[in-house]
Amino acid sequence: MNWRTLLKQTLVVGLVAAVTIPPLATAREPQVGEKMAAVELYWATREPEDVARRAHALAELVAGRTLEAKSIAKMLQQRGRPGRWMSVGQGTELKLKYVPEFDELRVINRALADLEDAGDIGEKRAIELADQYLQALAGRNLIDVNALNMNNVQVGYAKVGAGVKDESFKSEQITEYRITLRHEINGVQLANAGMRLAIHASGKLAGIRLGGVSARGIFDGATFVPGGEGHFVERRVSDKDTEVRFRESIPKEAEVDVAWARMMYVMPDDTEALVVEPMRVYSYTLQFSTEKGERVSSRRKIVGYSLTEAKASAFDFTAPAEQHDGQDRTRTK
Repeated sequence: MNWRTLLKQTLVVGLVAAVTIPPLATAREPQVGEKMAAVELYWATREPEDVARRAHALAELVAGRTLEAKSIAKMLQQRGRPGRWMSVGQGTELKLKYVPEFDELRVINRALADLEDAGDIGEKRAIELADQYLQALAGRNLIDVNALNMNNVQVGYAKVGAGVKDESFKSEQITEYRITLRHEINGVQLANAGMRLAIHASGKLAGIRLGGVSARGIFDGATFVPGGEGHFVERRVSDKDTEVRFRESIPKEAEVDVAWARMMYVMPDDTEALVVEPMRVYSYTLQFSTEKGERVSSRRKIVGYSLTEAKASAFDFTAPAEQHDGQDRTRTK
């Protein structure tokens, strides 16, 4: 998934009463003096057969019935199709898209778009259903449940509304619960990878979005052990220290509105492979006052601070992308 999209979202955390995926339920962020995984992240290039296998499994899950695998494989092999929505057919209103640069698959059920007055199962039930679908995905070898934590789901909503011109009456109805889970590495979220399940208010599965950057390494129980060029490092910088540095970076004439701050792994857009350490990441806007007394907001800013080097420069994730000159900029330090 595009990290810029994932980082900018304003998210509401939903809690689950009964969890069926326990490995990461007690995972926590590493503290000062503890070890953190520096992980080699890369954008996977999949063989067409693997893409077709995964697409077929997702399509069947959303459709709720058996579909012909050869038909989906043939559709994906058509020239010019990657990154474009395709109709699955076979008596369904499914749309499928594979975005190779982000190794991302999306499947949506268009038949549910016009489904009205189907009731509302509520957020708690939607999360319970998402958990069940997660188990189904794991059973099809599409995800590793060790990397997903149902205690840390994030819930968004799709709504429809009605009202009158003078706004004296308004009504809103939830049509979808959009449940996002980011991959976690030893209690730390990975911004660029995860999944989103769209649960229709009727309880039907409206869509799945799955993929993102891959991490070299294996899970030993609930612990991720980095592979490739990855290794363990010691956390030396506290949240308090990064908070001081962050506040000192704010212009004196501005007020800051922090949307969120958390430890995360973030893969920059302009790299194909890179060893990445967790950072303390801030998402915020600046508020300024004009001479006329008006309030002006900056664009959303996202910066990260090293947790191993106290004096390392902050990394601005929202800075304009570097202009490439045709040279290979793949890095695997």
